[in-house]
Amino acid sequence: MKILIFIILSSFLSNFGLAQNKKLDFTYETTGKKIKKLPKKVFKSKNQLEELYFSGDLFKRLSKKMSQLKKLKVLSIENTLNPDNPNSFFDPIKNLKSLEVLQVGGQYIHQTNLGELKQIRILGLHYLQEFPKSFSNLINLKELYISTPDKKFKFLPNEFSNLVNLKKITIRASDFEKLPETIGELKNLEVLDLKVSEVSNLPKSFVKLKNLRILDLEYTNLKGLPNHFNYLENLEVLNIGYTDIEKLPSDFYQLEKLNKLDLGHSKIKYLSEDIGNMKNLKYLFLESTQITKLPKAISQLHSLEMLNLYGLNLESFPYEIYSLKTLTTLYISENILKKVGITENDIKKKLPNCSVWVN
Repeated sequence: MKILIFIILSSFLSNFGLAQNKKLDFTYETTGKKIKKLPKKVFKSKNQLEELYFSGDLFKRLSKKMSQLKKLKVLSIENTLNPDNPNSFFDPIKNLKSLEVLQVGGQYIHQTNLGELKQIRILGLHYLQEFPKSFSNLINLKELYISTPDKKFKFLPNEFSNLVNLKKITIRASDFEKLPETIGELKNLEVLDLKVSEVSNLPKSFVKLKNLRILDLEYTNLKGLPNHFNYLENLEVLNIGYTDIEKLPSDFYQLEKLNKLDLGHSKIKYLSEDIGNMKNLKYLFLESTQITKLPKAISQLHSLEMLNLYGLNLESFPYEIYSLKTLTTLYISENILKKVGITENDIKKKLPNCSVWVN
């Protein structure tokens, strides 16, 4: 988990592609070493330095000289912080107007004055025990990544919704249980990833997230979707695989922009004939669900490219798939084929552009 947050952000950070005098990485030199302050090289490059990486194992405070790093855009302080004075820990960098990306970890991070860094656009937090109200002052924040194995991190406060410019939230906390009731106020939110958590329901205001494009709730305790789920009119990707959901709400099938739906290994028992309304659906994962019969309207999914039927105990072969001329990949269980004496080659004759995988 500790490494995960840095992996998640790595694709963004790598885009800088800076020369060595603009990027300094002391992570290896400072991890597990008895180093309590940054090398002089950092400040010799103060007029050029844009990225700085180091481990905060023994750092009790940030050097006041860091206020001289006027061009610093990315700061990564890996590992656990144990500052002398958490309330003033970030003082040296709070006026660095160029600083956009901060990733930091520590069991005392929630006690620091991080909320004063209003210029931060992308924030990664590790070992966060709670989300303090002061963090809601980060009004320019666009992306938030939280990764923590700490069982104390279970919910976000209502003040979290003050971060109205947030576009992306990723939370990796196995015991995280609850989104704030005010989550619907994050009008600009486009991506929400809560996979592998204890979330069991979504607040009523959730359906107000009309700009939400990607929602990942895989491996959660979710038992159902809220009413008026169709209000999420811009939703393109939904992953509710490995959840306890048994039924989709009737208005669900009005999500016309949805192009990827993953229900794999959930407790879904039935798909409505209204699935034919989802004209933009390209990827449909139904593997190892409790579905025993596909709706005839699946033949109307003329954009479908991938269909996963592995592990299904269907009552009969779904002949409707022969109408899916855009299908390029089909995963199907051998037991379905044996019931009607159909072979892999029979399917390929009907769908010549489709790769068929049988298990």
